[in-house]
Amino acid sequence: MKIKNWIGIGIIISLIFATVYGFSQEEITQLHDSTFKTHIRPPAQFAHDQHNDTAQIADCSTCHHVYEHGKKGEGESSEGQPCSQCHFNQDDNALELINIYHKQCRGCHLEKKAGPVLCGGCHQRK
Repeated sequence: MKIKNWIGIGIIISLIFATVYGFSQEEITQLHDSTFKTHIRPPAQFAHDQHNDTAQIADCSTCHHVYEHGKKGEGESSEGQPCSQCHFNQDDNALELINIYHKQCRGCHLEKKAGPVLCGGCHQRK
């Protein structure tokens, strides 16, 4: 009877770990924004957690920023929202959104002198 209980507990714990792992951002392997109906290049390849570990980024708002009245909000993060939610509306165009992505990502890579800065470094064909 005790062995069956321990097996049941083991299965439950395994399911919990599998669920947490399944919903973690480790699974993000590319930046894909559904706003772009067509692509000039493939979506940027991007291993979220690996990138943040390598770049030593602990604060999510470093990339997932929120601006209020032209100033970056302290301690506020836009995690879970696509960039297009703030940086694209009916009056804007897709080119503006592309420029926002490049300014954020490529700009940081240039500033830190680390990471790809040429198109093919991020937009890799499979």
